[in-house]
This record gives sequence, C-alpha cells and structure tokens, in this order.
Amino acid sequence: MWFDDATIYQIYPLGLCGAPLQNDGSDQTGEHRILRVLDWVEHIKKLGATCVLFNPLFDSDAHGYDTRDYNRVDPRLGTKEDFQAVCKALHEAGIRVMLDGVFNHVGRGFWAFRDVQEKKWDSPYKDWFHLNFDGNSAYNDGFWYEGWEGHYELVKLNLYNPTVVEYLLNCVGRWIDEFGIDGLRLDVAYMLNEDFMRRLRAYCDGKKPEFVNGLRVTDKETVDIVQMVLAGKVNKELVALLAEHQGSAVGLCGIDGQMLMAEKVESEQDLGYVGDIVSVNTKPILDALNGGYVPVIATVASSKSGQTYNVNADTAAARIAAELKAENLILMTDIAGLMRDKDDPSTLMPFVNISEVPFLKRQGIISGGMIPKIDCCVEAVRRGVERAHIIDGRTPHSILVELFTDEGIGTMFY
Repeated sequence: MWFDDATIYQIYPLGLCGAPLQNDGSDQTGEHRILRVLDWVEHIKKLGATCVLFNPLFDSDAHGYDTRDYNRVDPRLGTKEDFQAVCKALHEAGIRVMLDGVFNHVGRGFWAFRDVQEKKWDSPYKDWFHLNFDGNSAYNDGFWYEGWEGHYELVKLNLYNPTVVEYLLNCVGRWIDEFGIDGLRLDVAYMLNEDFMRRLRAYCDGKKPEFVNGLRVTDKETVDIVQMVLAGKVNKELVALLAEHQGSAVGLCGIDGQMLMAEKVESEQDLGYVGDIVSVNTKPILDALNGGYVPVIATVASSKSGQTYNVNADTAAARIAAELKAENLILMTDIAGLMRDKDDPSTLMPFVNISEVPFLKRQGIISGGMIPKIDCCVEAVRRGVERAHIIDGRTPHSILVELFTDEGIGTMFY
C-alpha cells in the first residue's frame, strides 16, 4: 500500500494557522486561516514528504480532539472551500492528504450530546454515548457519562451502536468525496473496538481502493475484510435482491468446494494477496444450476496451502465461463464499452477482434481499469467462449438489447 513507503509531514492546523485557543461559536471563516498552509506546500515537497497528516480540523470546542461537528471545518480555520483549495494544491504537488480520525470521543459541544443534555431520557441520541441517568457528572449534567481516560470534556462515543457507526462512516465518506483525502490516522486506536475498525477499513477501501493496472492492491488486513464483505454481506444482498424479483439464487464463494484455486499474482509492484486463478471446479456451480438456482459467486479464492486471495471478478468470470463452455460472457460496468476517446460516447467500438487488442493497448485506447476487463474477454474467447461483451449495466434491459438486437449497446469481442 502507498503508506508503507510514505514520508509524512504532520501539521496541527489550529496551532500553525494561529487560531484562537477556544471556539466561542462566532463566525471566523472570513479569516481563512487554513489557507496559510498553501505557503508551505513547496517547502513540504522539497523536504521529500509524500503525505501531509492534518491533526483535527473539524469544528471543535477547543483543541480539535473535542469535536462538535465532523461535517464542518472549524470556523476558526475557514470554510470547506478553503480546505478544498489546500487539498487540491497538495495533490497537484504529488502529496497525499491524511486526516486525524477522532472517533473514540467527541466534545461536550457535540450536537448529539447537547441534545441529551437538554432532553435527557427523551433524547433520541442517548444511546450514542455510555450514560447512566442514576448518576451525575462533574459538570452537574444530571447524568453520568464515560469520558476518555477520565477526561470528561471528551465524551466517549458508543461504537457498538450501529447508528453511531453509520454516522461516522458517512462523515468519512464526505471527507473522501469533498476533499479527496487519501488516508486516516486513528486517534487512540487502542480504545476502538475491532468491529468498528473492520467496518471503517472496508468502507474506506470501497470508497477509495488502490489499483495497479486495474488490479486492486490487497494487504493482509484487507484480504480478510474482502472475504468477509464479498462472501458475506455483498453476496447475501445480491441473493436477496434476486429473490425480491422472483429469482431463485444461491450464494457461493470461490473457496467453497475448492471452486477457485489461485496463486499469488507476480508483478513489478507487489499487489499483496491478489491471486491468479490456476483451476476451476465447476461442480458446485453446475449443482446449483441443475437445482434451478442462479449461482452468485464471490470471487475469493484459496491456494493449495489454504491462503486466501482476492481475485479480480472479471478474470474469475472469464475462467468460469470458459470452464462451463459458455457461449457468451457479459461484463456489466458503468461505461458504454470500449471507446476510442473515453470522454466521447460516440466513439464506441461495437466490435473488436481479439487480435486488435495489443495494438489498441499501444495506442492507449485500452488503459487503466479497462486492461484486466478486456484481457479477460480475450482470455475467455481464446479458451472457447464464442463472444465476450462489455456493456453499461445502468442501461435498462442492457443484456437483452446486447444479445437480441443487431446493433447492440456495448462492445463485443470475438
């Protein structure tokens, strides 16, 4: 992963930018203090730093670790647009951005805790914290609550509450979407429960995975999450969706019955626990089909030694299609197909002979995430599948249009 070799430059923005020690709630965004970081970008780059870690910069009571609102840049520092400008400048300089994730506790000014102070038992947020209404706090709130290491200005969040976890994940999602952040430093990580950290890791990997030539880099921690999410949550959700539309489906995992056996992918950059399929056992798939079920397969594989590998789903689909002697392989994605100009849908190439693929790669028409997708189409055709298709799954009835009309809607490889 990129952070294994990162050189991190740490900034405590409230201090560097000269913010007042206390947040009095007044609108100080006009000071635009966070923009002072822009003056440091070139210096940070010259030092050889590849990532900047920002200690807390979201709305807080005082020092940043006492959060009031995870979705608002501290008004003592500026606005969302100000920090977006800082992140943009760092990224343009080739420097990644990491934020301090303070998820164990919040400040007494946190909006949900303020609601509990006001409404006590009647607050819908009382279960967001570890409270006891039979006691009292040092602040005479009329209830006792757990603070971090005895510091009662820091109110401990209940990370066993699914609503709290969902709220925090949504906040992180906004940071990724709005600022393009590349990573998180977890404050007091020793206090965070493992289930929360697994959820957080899986969520962040899903929002911003690292890819090399279209293959997802997968370290030891991530491969366990991949198995849990793909073979568990995602697989069962797809089965339930098919059932909702009167389909009979059964969830399978590549590890089941040694369906997918793999070896570690060898490449110039170590991809971690990413596997290449070496064999396919079609019996579990055929048993499901013969039983009248649609098999929904999570593309997690195992090696002879029992090591779990993350396998590219397109690659797995191509190998499975070939072993089943399928007539067609259809890959559904979020683009129209292969285009000569990826930004111009009118340049869609409806038909491609697999012999043309090397030339299209040299021209740069096939690049990035399209490489493994098209490679698997080529592999499937070479292994006996008559046709492989890449189509836009967002288009209604896209499979029917591609298969049963002369013009089709995607790209067919033959």
